Amino acid sequence: MIVENKEMLHIHRNDLYSDIWKIGNEILVDDNFNSHLIDHIKLSSGVLNVNNNMVRLDKYINDVILEIDTEEKILKLKELSDDDFVCKGLYLLQLLKDSRNKLGDLGIMNREEALEEVRKEKYSDLPSRYHSIWVCDEDSLNFWINELSEDVTIYKLLLNGNLFKSSELFLPYDGETKEKQRIEAEKYWNPVFDSEESLIRKEYLFQGKAKVLKLYKNN
Repeated sequence: MIVENKEMLHIHRNDLYSDIWKIGNEILVDDNFNSHLIDHIKLSSGVLNVNNNMVRLDKYINDVILEIDTEEKILKLKELSDDDFVCKGLYLLQLLKDSRNKLGDLGIMNREEALEEVRKEKYSDLPSRYHSIWVCDEDSLNFWINELSEDVTIYKLLLNGNLFKSSELFLPYDGETKEKQRIEAEKYWNPVFDSEESLIRKEYLFQGKAKVLKLYKNN
């Protein structure tokens, strides 16, 4: 949908692109503009930085398995002092957390690749998630503030350009196969708002010129 002088809200994460988010700035959002999603995907791989050493994710997970892969090893944990047992438990917990986070990153990367492939093939007139900014309206603002749970600043923008409305509810599941994610991507690019939840979780992608009008709210 092409909009002219449309006022919308942008929830700005204060650790990202703060140099352009200034009151009075006009931001050109085109195919040369990279959303934070691009940076996230560029850093997604099956390798972890562990104490400044690069370790493959499969090896990292295998380290957890090797610690407790036999009944004998599990029983040996009982022989540890309380302090050593806690240290060992915290070590294993950290391994699992790091592995979970890395798998989550890879899942997001696959999801976004599926979404972009389907957009290019069938909905090329719509803004790319790779090269757009996210905006919202007042109706869904509280949902997104609670969802992000981060240090954010909210700006009111004046938009002139291509605005696309969908819902976070329609995003493909991160853990699905690529084939299933491509099927589910259709729901995102061709949304049907048939539930209250889909409206509460709605989001907009924008490409064009965005002028930062004023500070709306701090969280």
